[in-house]
Amino acid sequence: MAYALITDPNAPGHLYVGLSNGDVWYTSDYGDSWRQLPFNLRGIHRSMIML
Repeated sequence: MAYALITDPNAPGHLYVGLSNGDVWYTSDYGDSWRQLPFNLRGIHRSMIML
């Protein structure tokens, strides 16, 4: 389950996704292909923030 999604405003099509198990995946082609980054954040928890 993806709990975090971060875009890079200086690089269109580049996205980072953090999964609940701490894995982080990256795409540079708008999500057509993904690769797992070589580290683990040991769990990502979700929160709702309202601005």
